[in-house]
Amino acid sequence: MSAPDRRVSPPRLPRSLIVGLIEAHQRGALHLPIFHAGDVLPLLDGDEREIAAAAVILAADRVFYPEVSDGG
Repeated sequence: MSAPDRRVSPPRLPRSLIVGLIEAHQRGALHLPIFHAGDVLPLLDGDEREIAAAAVILAADRVFYPEVSDGG
């Protein structure tokens, strides 16, 4: 699997959709897309399914981290 394109921000998605996409991926029904870090990291504070989904995404390095401007 190729590394995420760090230049293009993926669409923001709700928790339930992310969990569903990851579960579909685990069944072999879907290629694992790139997810926005702002959507993935909060899953780590969620229920068991959300934590499992976040773990899959993070382990596969399918997270887009937006660049932070230093104000300069």
